[in-house]
Amino acid sequence: MKVFFDSEIFLLQKSGGVSRYFTEVFDQFLEKPSLGVEPNLTFERTNNLHLKETLLKNSISIKSIEIPYFSPISPKRALISYGPLKFLNSSISAESKFAPAKDSWLHATYYRPNFLEKFGHKSLAVTVHDFIPEKLNWNGIRNPHLGKENIVRNADLIFCVSQETANDMVSIYGEVRGDIRVIPHGIKEISTLENKQALALEPTVLYVGHRAGYKNFTDLSQALRKLWQSGSDVKLVTVGPEFSNSEFNEHIGSKYRGKWSHYSDVSDRVLFRLYREAALLCITSKMEGFGLPILEALSQGTAVVAGDTPITREVAKEVGIYFEIGNTDSLIHSLLEGIEKACNPNLIAKRLKFSSRFTWGHTASKMAAAYRDVSNQ
Repeated sequence: MKVFFDSEIFLLQKSGGVSRYFTEVFDQFLEKPSLGVEPNLTFERTNNLHLKETLLKNSISIKSIEIPYFSPISPKRALISYGPLKFLNSSISAESKFAPAKDSWLHATYYRPNFLEKFGHKSLAVTVHDFIPEKLNWNGIRNPHLGKENIVRNADLIFCVSQETANDMVSIYGEVRGDIRVIPHGIKEISTLENKQALALEPTVLYVGHRAGYKNFTDLSQALRKLWQSGSDVKLVTVGPEFSNSEFNEHIGSKYRGKWSHYSDVSDRVLFRLYREAALLCITSKMEGFGLPILEALSQGTAVVAGDTPITREVAKEVGIYFEIGNTDSLIHSLLEGIEKACNPNLIAKRLKFSSRFTWGHTASKMAAAYRDVSNQ
């Protein structure tokens, strides 16, 4: 069975959770022909780091694309990215000899595949990652998921990355015609108790991802500054976009520069090393569709402190340490608890065992079964 993945998320993201999801699934389908899925790309150019790394590993060549692609994080950028510039990028990146088989699937990697990529497929699949824009009332061109409802209503198969996301979809859209499958994210590698215990762990808090808006990084920075002011030796490591001067001054400050390290555009090897070396990962987000860093941290035996939300409870369950969002004292208490429990061998083993339930192989296997089931209906 041929499944074609379109170019959209690989134009939108140089790196990030959604493009990582599709790259990992693509890689599993390549590595395991027994799953019965032949993965294909509808394009031959991208700057996405995850996909380039995976294709290189599998001896598949892909070119870079030079024209900038603006991520739609503002109304103006949305107009540019969903307008002529997107069409130009898609056209340049598109595979000139693209000719899908009549019984193939198109799996949309985001919510507006171009018309060239839609042409010629028997069935359409889409993965719905979250309903954050709808919950925040980002309407019209402010909504980076512009086109999501239309493609969901036209899809034959709808993958939701969590039950919370599936519940949101039914609540917001009502009945849809496609077959809905809840299939969680996975993890690439699971460490060992010996690997974690071999490290001389410092009281380090790791934060991964974007920081603005609903990501709520302010909760963590306020808690840490309070700890630092009291003389705590806890350190902060952040992974994500570079800090602007104003953001640095707001969240860190020159007085505490020595307690903070930052990484951008890291490889998977470096990212997982940072997970292993941290005492804990802190998730401050007020809402998520899944929260992949939670699983990635647990897979390295690292404690997870997360805001108490339905999705963090769904993903981390009993192995997470939770705090009340917006309550600095609650977060400080949870951070200190996480640091205290970071090296407990029983808890490390529990985190590793829990994370072993989630692998990209498991994700890909369930997706392959869903393609087959719907194809045979």
